[in-house]
Amino acid sequence: LLPAGEGVVHALKNCSVLVVGRHMGGFQDGLIDMAGPGQKLTLFGELLNIVLVADTNEDFERFEQQKMNDALRRAGHKLAEFIAQCVKELEPEDVDVFEMGTDHKPVEIAREAIANKVSLVLGPGANIKRNPLCGRNFEYFSEDPYLSGKMAAAHISGIEKTGCGSSLKHFALNNQEYKRFSSDSLVDERTMREIYLASFETAVKEGHPSTVMCSYNKINGTYSSDNRWLLTEVLRDEWGFDGLVVTDWGAMSNRIKGFQAGCDLMMPGGSDYMEKECAEAVKNGTLSEEDVTRSARRVLELNAKTTHEMSEPADMQAHYELARQIAEESAVLLKNEDGILPLNDKSDVVFVGHMAKEIRYQGSGSSHINPWKLVNVTDACPDIRFVEGCLADGSTNEKLLTEAEIVAKNAGKVVVFAGLTDIYESEGFDRENMKMPAGHNDMIERLAAVNENIIVVLMCGSAVEVPWIDKVKAVLYVGLPGEAGGEAIVNLLFGKVNPSGKLAETWPISYEDCICKDYYGEPYKDAQYREGIYVGYRYYETAGVKVRFPFGYGLSYTKFAYSDLNMEGNRVACTVKNIGEITGKEIVQLYIEPVKSSVHRPACELKGFEKVELAPGESKKVTFTLDERSFAVWADGWKISTGEYKICIGRSCQDICLLKEVHIDMYDDRLEIISPGGMIDGTQIQNLEIGKVPSMRRNTIISDVFSRLHY
Repeated sequence: LLPAGEGVVHALKNCSVLVVGRHMGGFQDGLIDMAGPGQKLTLFGELLNIVLVADTNEDFERFEQQKMNDALRRAGHKLAEFIAQCVKELEPEDVDVFEMGTDHKPVEIAREAIANKVSLVLGPGANIKRNPLCGRNFEYFSEDPYLSGKMAAAHISGIEKTGCGSSLKHFALNNQEYKRFSSDSLVDERTMREIYLASFETAVKEGHPSTVMCSYNKINGTYSSDNRWLLTEVLRDEWGFDGLVVTDWGAMSNRIKGFQAGCDLMMPGGSDYMEKECAEAVKNGTLSEEDVTRSARRVLELNAKTTHEMSEPADMQAHYELARQIAEESAVLLKNEDGILPLNDKSDVVFVGHMAKEIRYQGSGSSHINPWKLVNVTDACPDIRFVEGCLADGSTNEKLLTEAEIVAKNAGKVVVFAGLTDIYESEGFDRENMKMPAGHNDMIERLAAVNENIIVVLMCGSAVEVPWIDKVKAVLYVGLPGEAGGEAIVNLLFGKVNPSGKLAETWPISYEDCICKDYYGEPYKDAQYREGIYVGYRYYETAGVKVRFPFGYGLSYTKFAYSDLNMEGNRVACTVKNIGEITGKEIVQLYIEPVKSSVHRPACELKGFEKVELAPGESKKVTFTLDERSFAVWADGWKISTGEYKICIGRSCQDICLLKEVHIDMYDDRLEIISPGGMIDGTQIQNLEIGKVPSMRRNTIISDVFSRLHY
């Protein structure tokens, strides 16, 4: 056994205890890796599946070296007993099981897969929500690469720990459905590295997926399946990926080039596409046998890794309860005028809208599944009067509207269920606009005219325009809430659960406010990334464009106060207090804002987030760890611009509660330093080469985005 302080304990092989980060005060005699606070550490021994965390360097210093060395020497059959005793001595707040959104959920997804003899889960999707009309936005996490990468990494880690494999997709720049089999994503390298590859990089390095799925599209003229730069030089050589690359279904372009690029498995299986050509290429020397053998070996390794001879049945009722909890935790309260929510009296409430009877619980396309049990809102709350209001396809008629108006006039409060139906949002096509079905908008407008207490529950996989927002009292956004969505919605409406979700994408006021509206999707076959790094809130905040709901936004039934911002070295801490009357959860967000920069960059960027639960009057310290990438930009490699930065802590990218200005002047062997320069103004920005969209046919400077930015 290695002494403490010399790294991970390698003597025992089966990992079960993870040290990843929050409170360690009571773990005085434990076995820990002394790499430093904030690092992922692993202790070996088939023991307890727990998570322990250290806040500060002082926490580590509390552990006496001699005690730890003595503990290590007790190895053998005493080790499990020893660690179990250490855990018993912890206070309850010192033990933190991974939340279902980060670890528990994918674990159970994987267990369900294994129970159904499925060895590889085809997810998660880590593509960026570049434009709100993209047909697969409901499959992706966010418009922000930091958030997308962290969520994908946690999802992958949860799946992989069961022995089931994961497939990180769609690699890369798969941001539109229009002509997706042949479109060419034309993009400069800085934009790729900072936005569209960054989420995959984090997912690969921290999650360690068994496979990566390449996308259909070309990238600067080369199909993803044929792209050696993407699949070998970046994915494997730079990021250290050691798994298998599989195509999306039907995404293989040229099988010979695929072998050479590092694309190992063509799907769907059973196809003889280009088999003869590959065999001939090996014979004549244009394709090396080594390339084919390497791919074959990776297929065999994946098979050996993910094959399960026996599997236990999944606890489907427990998984249903988990699905409900996930839906509750993910819901975002967008508006709550006069504190109309939560509801406390069912007798004066009426439900209106077909989606209450048939909730939109999942996306359409290849992701569509049959749920084990589906509970609609009317199932979960059968004692509340329900009126149809509209049809299943989102349309309505005068008869339905009149009936709903009559009922609404006599109700104390009206909950309207609306959003996007399957025909408006699906894999395979991009939305035509950001509008909801006309029938849903008409239904809300008509009811708001006869009752001032309108509450709207939105079910959709991406942002929508809400022209009636000033006429309703509350809006609860539940996304696509899954099989237990109906029960979750009722619990949220009636206060059994306090909403705590935050928006992972900006909601613009209208599609006209989107930076790439003039060249996104049909009729443009190729995807021109003219906006560069200015995606989502990076554009809106930098250009000063007003939005409906900003990135990171979300309300609660309670209130939180922020205080005591402190920064020591690379660690940032603050205190959050629940100053309301009920227990709630808050997602604390950290943004970096450059005060001066020698290169153009967004006004702010997310670099940390943490969800904390607080009882009324309770306070907790929240700590973030920054690294060199928190400040870096891509300029032929990762580089840091020395100078002044603002460390911003807040409730959203717009609602900053605490900030501290710091000077960054660090050096790292892997990162170069850019000398500080004066602030770049709009005139200078238009002359930057960063906006160049590479193409053999198109090699001009795209400056339209920069002319709209204000520094």
